[in-house]
Amino acid sequence: MKGPVESHSATVAKLARPLLWAAVVFTAAWAVWMLAGRPGHTGHLFNAWIYDLAIASAALACLAEAIGAERARAAWAMLGSGLLAWGLANFLSYTDAGLEAAIGRLTWVDLFFLAALPCLFAGVALLTRSRPGRFPVAGWFDALAAGLAITALALALSAPAILDYGHQGTVDQITNTVYPFVDLLMLGFLAGSLLTHGARGSRAMQLVAAGLVVWTATDAAFAIRLAEGTYRGGILDVLWPVGAVLIAAGAVRGFDREPAARSAYHSPKGLALASGLLAVGILCVAGLTDVAEVAVFAASAAVLALVLRLLVASREYDELLGAATDDAVTDALTGLRNRRKLFEDLRTVLDSPESGERLLALFDLNGFKDYNDAFGHGAGDALLRRLGRNLERAVADSGRAYRLGGDEFCILCDPAKRPRPAILHLANQALTENGEAFSISASGGTVELPLEADEPEDALRKADARMYAEKRGSSRPDRQTAGALLRVLREREPALEVHLHSVAETAAMTAIELGMDAEGIDVVRRAAELHDVGKVAIPDEILHKPGPLDDAEMELMRSHTIVGERIIGTSQAMRPVARLVRSSHERWDGGGYPDGLAADAIPLGARVIFVCDAYDAMTSNRPYQPAVARDEALAELRRNSGSQFDPAVVDAFCRVVTGRGAPQLSDEPRRPSELAAEPPRGLPRG
Repeated sequence: MKGPVESHSATVAKLARPLLWAAVVFTAAWAVWMLAGRPGHTGHLFNAWIYDLAIASAALACLAEAIGAERARAAWAMLGSGLLAWGLANFLSYTDAGLEAAIGRLTWVDLFFLAALPCLFAGVALLTRSRPGRFPVAGWFDALAAGLAITALALALSAPAILDYGHQGTVDQITNTVYPFVDLLMLGFLAGSLLTHGARGSRAMQLVAAGLVVWTATDAAFAIRLAEGTYRGGILDVLWPVGAVLIAAGAVRGFDREPAARSAYHSPKGLALASGLLAVGILCVAGLTDVAEVAVFAASAAVLALVLRLLVASREYDELLGAATDDAVTDALTGLRNRRKLFEDLRTVLDSPESGERLLALFDLNGFKDYNDAFGHGAGDALLRRLGRNLERAVADSGRAYRLGGDEFCILCDPAKRPRPAILHLANQALTENGEAFSISASGGTVELPLEADEPEDALRKADARMYAEKRGSSRPDRQTAGALLRVLREREPALEVHLHSVAETAAMTAIELGMDAEGIDVVRRAAELHDVGKVAIPDEILHKPGPLDDAEMELMRSHTIVGERIIGTSQAMRPVARLVRSSHERWDGGGYPDGLAADAIPLGARVIFVCDAYDAMTSNRPYQPAVARDEALAELRRNSGSQFDPAVVDAFCRVVTGRGAPQLSDEPRRPSELAAEPPRGLPRG
């Protein structure tokens, strides 16, 4: 359904064709009257009204089309405004303002006539830009150079006759001769546009060009006869409104009825060559004989336009070359650097000893094929783009990210800017994404440069071998056991997943901040993910009880760490993780459970999990306690530092959370979790 503005525009646009026919009728009446010898006392009627109504109708047809057209609105508006200014000037010429003597000075009539010219020229220029298809900056200079060269030739041939105004002042010479000059420039510009952009299907521009041809011939003939003193009204007076009608016909014909598709812009070298040779030829002739100064000026302007066109072409060439170079080293799907760029960067690093050490890590996605099969290649491409952006952000301050093809990614980082474990953890997290029906992770292999390789091919070969060894290891019993337990937790309590992910992420980042090695970080992360697995043995009425727990319920709640250890410890490979889960609620002062360990007797990983778990408990909404702000939670941790929590772990954790230490990957707010661990105030929940 059209809105009121659109309906109004459509109504106005329907007036364009009747106005054009009115212009045709008035022009025909004017022609009959002129050819009949202007009989009787009809001079004022036709000179002051019929003629002006022909011009005004043509102008209004252009303006009506400008209101309703989908394209070229500005062009038709400027052409209509120029015609309207011309008609107003002609009307004023029959009033007191036009009939008073004004020899040697500009009148209102002259000003309106001259004001029409820039509007008309702007309309022609905008018309060339409004055509379907691309019209580059160089196209303007192609058209301008052609127009100036044609203008220079015409002026060289006709200027002596046109400028022979010995009996009139300078102002009169200017006002009477500027029209053919501007006509020539507009016609040349339009012709250049048609030649450079193709004339096929451009009926609207062809009609406008026909109108300009009529005007150019008429204005030139008028100027010559006026200079010779032989001007008498007649056929010349008929041709001016004919030119206006042709322009209005172009507006009514409009671009909207032309094919939307257009071939790309092609700059014909012959046109630029011909324009340059013509302009230079005129300048050469001017050095040997007398040539009108305006012709020399037009020829010089044509040469300048070609020079500017050369500069524009040079800039466009540089941009195209740069784009081609970027395309050659950029992955089209993700926008990351590609394999070719990786080889170039590796060669630079290995050939420059002063560049220092570098960490090369190659990653291959786990689960991507299943994701593609389940959701389709379009969703797979979108996933690769997301992961690529994540990886680029994760290593932005320490190195570069690459996509080598398929689901293989790579990073080349400076370990001096960030510790090696932090780089690898961030990269792995960036390439991880989980959903209800899928799980994407990454297996990686690393090489230290130049210590372990001195050739790019050797470095990639080693990284590839280690990556596939890691990929085979991802199916080890401990990984399978951890995955199965996490699925059990998600099935039992879906809300717990957010809590476990949050605690695992902050625990890993805190472990990095404390300087733990890669294996230790991995154990801490997995233990943090599974630290609540023992709660599967706790009845729902206790887990979700909104009020305080009694002694028996509290004792049962506190048994979840032992239950968790038993569940996880059934796998030999998972026993380091089980040990951390058992001790994940031990206090620094020895008042925790289940073993009452204190200080350094508590495994470092368990101390990290305890702090991260307590923070998440305070900043998440629970049935028994509303969430608190970040700063309040950090203040509570600091108050309990040295009693409940290891002071060194609290300090490292605070640096991570406040952004002064190892950065966190996500700034997205977490959903509330009902089953996160207890807050530090007396540990009321298990």
